[in-house]
Formats: sequence, structure tokens, C-alpha cells
Amino acid sequence: MNTRYLYLSILMFSLLLVFGVSMSTAAIQSGAEMAKITPAKPQEVLYRVSSTDLESLKNSLAQINLHMREGAGKAKPEIKIVIHGSGAKFFYEEGMDSELKYMVDWFLAENVKFGLCKICQETFDINMNALPKGFVKVENQQ
Repeated sequence: MNTRYLYLSILMFSLLLVFGVSMSTAAIQSGAEMAKITPAKPQEVLYRVSSTDLESLKNSLAQINLHMREGAGKAKPEIKIVIHGSGAKFFYEEGMDSELKYMVDWFLAENVKFGLCKICQETFDINMNALPKGFVKVENQQ
């Protein structure tokens, strides 16, 4: 007689478990369907790079590249890289380091915007026309 109640309680527990799993699966599917219907607004990401030597500048860009690849497959953010300081001189198109040029070309192909801090441009007398196409002036931000 006690085994009958044991079987009955196991059956009820199994039914509750199956019902609960099917309900949670339905909730997940409807959430995924909603995500397809309502596109997420792309997030904006601003990187500030202030390097005085070429190697640290390239390392900074490599870290940004890794960060971008880590988020691959998700909503692609709008990315802007703002160059600060005397490192801007490394971006002069004429005489640019070949590895740096490759990195800049890759970022530009990925629709990443490059900017140059307006104060740095004036302080270090950077000629915007000497920089690769795709560089823009950036207003100073707090």
C-alpha cells in the first residue's frame, strides 16, 4: 500500500518536472523570437589610445582587435578609436610602419572610425591631410 503512494508521488513529480521543462523551453523560444523581431540598437564604443612609442601603439590596437573579435557574433557596436598625444605622428600615411598600416586598413575595412583629438592636433601640429582617409577630427569630450 505504501508503494502505491510512492509510485503515485514519483509519477506526479515526473509530470511536474516535464511540465516545468516544457514551459521554460517555451519561454526561451519566445524570448529568442522577440530578439529576432526587435533588433538591438548597436552600442557605441570609444577607445582612447595615448601612446608615445610605436610598439605600445600597435599593442593597444591589437588589444582593441582582440576585444572586437571576442564580441564577434553579437550585435556589432559602432567603434571609434581616438588617438591622443604625440603618437599621432605614427599615423602619417607617408612613411607609416607597414604593420601599423595593415592594422589601420583592417580597422577601416571593419567600419571602425579613427579620430584625432583636436587639442593634440593643435599641440603637436598634426596635419590631418597627411593621415589616411577615414581619420576624422574629434571634439574634446570630458
